[in-house]
Amino acid sequence: MASLETLPAWQDPVLTRGGTSLEQNYYAFLKSIVAVVADLTARTEMVTSTTTPTTADITAGQSRIWKNTGAGTVRLYVNDGGVLKSTLLS
Repeated sequence: MASLETLPAWQDPVLTRGGTSLEQNYYAFLKSIVAVVADLTARTEMVTSTTTPTTADITAGQSRIWKNTGAGTVRLYVNDGGVLKSTLLS
């Protein structure tokens, strides 16, 4: 299985030699899937920090599980149109 950061090595020749149109489209398709999976993985992992998140950490329409080691809490944060809302998880 490919890591989330890279595509399989057998696809490298598509980039170096140009590949056919079908190969290039297939490569672009797979690359977009890898990006989506990486994004979904990042959103489902818990973030650990000594501070609370800001809207720079969680963009509008996104959510994160956030462990604040400074406060000793774990919360679910949601950015609702630029306003962070949270609930304490116990």
